[in-house]
Amino acid sequence: IRLLHLQRATSDDTPLAGSFHIASLDDPPRYVSVSYTWGELLLTHEIVCDGYMLLISENLYLALKRFRTTDAEVFWIDQICINQSDLQERSWQVQLMRDIYLKAEEVFAWLGNHTETTELGIAI
Repeated sequence: IRLLHLQRATSDDTPLAGSFHIASLDDPPRYVSVSYTWGELLLTHEIVCDGYMLLISENLYLALKRFRTTDAEVFWIDQICINQSDLQERSWQVQLMRDIYLKAEEVFAWLGNHTETTELGIAI
């Protein structure tokens, strides 16, 4: 699987950046899987990975800005770690998703920035 090493930020204005590393699910490193909603399918925000600019959704952008302030550094996130323009890769990775989530050290569930609605989601 492809994992994202997310760079820490020196300030909230620091652009999102990271690098990819390939890992085996047979002996994976410690990583966090991220569960979230894509929200609108507009890819309007950027993250630079290994020198390439990737466009991501606003919801994922907000999640990554928050996650880069946590102790977690290595992530599996479908929108970034799966080549979305490669149908064969997407099909193969979808079949692995159960194991990807099971073998993660943690799973972060992103409901969005703190609002009354996210409070309801946590309460439920």
